Amino acid sequence: MRFPPLSSTTDIATKAGQFDILTVGKYEVPIWAKQNWLLPMDNLPAEYAVDDLLKPVRDGLTFEGKLYGLPFYAESAMTYYRKDLFQKAGIAMPDAPTYEQIRGFADKTPTSRTRCTACACAASRAGARTWPTSPRW
Repeated sequence: MRFPPLSSTTDIATKAGQFDILTVGKYEVPIWAKQNWLLPMDNLPAEYAVDDLLKPVRDGLTFEGKLYGLPFYAESAMTYYRKDLFQKAGIAMPDAPTYEQIRGFADKTPTSRTRCTACACAASRAGARTWPTSPRW
């Protein structure tokens, strides 16, 4: 009789042992580490410089002071803007603007273009999508 393959969650929760290495994220690591479903990443080779990992990434893969995962990618968000247009509009960019603030800034920046000059871009999968944040498009 053939059984369907176990999911990684089922395998790890039942200690079936089908998988030696799993791809998990920052969400699962602390939950699974607390359940003793993961082994800490002890005795890494000296070439793997854990201190070079971005702190938020390292912290997200750590539980009770022990690293339980190694990242193969990380994501971040950033805002780019034209300082010259902000200066013309008398706008100062705060250190941590909200999306609503950014949309308001887009509405206040001067432009001579007929197409959108202020857009929000999100790349959560292959390829990026761009949405206009200003009604001037």
